[in-house]
Amino acid sequence: MSPESHSVPVSCNKDCGAGCPLWARVEDGRIVKIVNNPAASPYLKGCSKGLMSMHPIYARDRLLHPLIRCGARGSGEFRELSWGKTLDYVAEKLARIKKQHGSDSILFLGGSGACRGALHNTYSLTERFLNILGCNIKKHGNYSSAASDFVTPYVFGNMEVGIDAATLQHSKMIVLWGANIADIRFGCEYPARIREAARNGVPVIVIDPRKSNSATFPQARWIEVRPGTDAALMAALLYELIDHELVDSGILQTYCVGFEQVKDYILGTKDDIPKTAEWAEQICGTKAHIIKELALAYGQTKPVALIPGLSIQRTIGGEEVIRMAMVLQAATGNVGRRGGSSGGCIWDGLPGPECGKIDTLESEGEPLVPEYLWPDVVLKGRDGGFPAEVKAIYNVGGNYLSQGSDIHKNIRAFEKVEFSVCHEQFLTPTARYCDIILPVSAFLEREDILFTGMNYLFYSAAAVAPPIDVKDEPLAKLRSDL
Repeated sequence: MSPESHSVPVSCNKDCGAGCPLWARVEDGRIVKIVNNPAASPYLKGCSKGLMSMHPIYARDRLLHPLIRCGARGSGEFRELSWGKTLDYVAEKLARIKKQHGSDSILFLGGSGACRGALHNTYSLTERFLNILGCNIKKHGNYSSAASDFVTPYVFGNMEVGIDAATLQHSKMIVLWGANIADIRFGCEYPARIREAARNGVPVIVIDPRKSNSATFPQARWIEVRPGTDAALMAALLYELIDHELVDSGILQTYCVGFEQVKDYILGTKDDIPKTAEWAEQICGTKAHIIKELALAYGQTKPVALIPGLSIQRTIGGEEVIRMAMVLQAATGNVGRRGGSSGGCIWDGLPGPECGKIDTLESEGEPLVPEYLWPDVVLKGRDGGFPAEVKAIYNVGGNYLSQGSDIHKNIRAFEKVEFSVCHEQFLTPTARYCDIILPVSAFLEREDILFTGMNYLFYSAAAVAPPIDVKDEPLAKLRSDL
């Protein structure tokens, strides 16, 4: 292989939690192909997003120079500016806003663009920068898993409720509840492990409003449910398990507290509404006979791995659906059993390995506002009962304008602030509403160590250099200017 042609290990830094180990082939300073890393386990395979990740860095519409807005916000009208002038401008604006309006006048949005890196981490670097600056209104929760994160410690005492994907080889049934593991992987091994189990005859139940790619696993059975009604279906399953004496009384009595109250609710002891399959059918649309068949198969099979997706807890009362999944697994004796699962979200559910990483230098004190209320904080401020008046938005690694449910409200929030900055690779809807856009490198262009959704790390080399006017997150230089 000539000096102009070589291969290096890279690891995908998408926010799915997988962080798959890949292998980039470089010819004449350009990535020509990405394949699975030959040194990796046969279960560690990338998906199409990772294997095609060189295409965005060579896209025609990639941002290659700092931009300053020269038209109305949202118009997409920008002109190029040198890095020196851009950083001076941003530093002057942030310093003035902090001096005039206080430390909590700058709001940090985003962070998930490259949130797995130990070093080049879009969340940690930005949080550290703003903490050193003495700014940044503190938020809690996230768009991804706020309901699950809230309820899980109340049930298990901590957040470590995931499983080692390798234990799925011991499962006798796998239930993917709102979890499209084929596409949204949570951990690199899960798709391969589930396919292997399915090929060995293990039934895979996919419960989802749509027939996702996970329903194409061998032995897969798709069960349709109306969006946001998963808790009703779970309640009906538990009713059938209780009615057919398929609950594990020994496990419940030895390790669990509170099941009698749950049982009273399911049987309708207090509200006179038994949560039967017929009751659930009217709510979730799943036929009663299908619910009963599933309950019998579930209760008579050991062990069962129930893997919930984040989708089912992104709804009103999302805490309860996650808690009900945990109750189902406890009631059937599948918690703590090899080949079973907790019923909690597997996303980052294992203890992480020890590794140095960026310290965000968090200041003491309670978070002030929920993540999803950021536009209300901007629009209403102290008059709306919030603890700050936001005058600037610093957006890194996130398309928050589109991510929130009320896009028109999000636009009004961006239009209201005095100043907004975005670190981006492309002119996203959020970037279009910012005053300054700083072009940043992709994970293929920088060296890092990646934390995954599992309990291991991956090394990722810089396969190629970024374009000449594109930088790694330029916060250190900006901090020195401030």
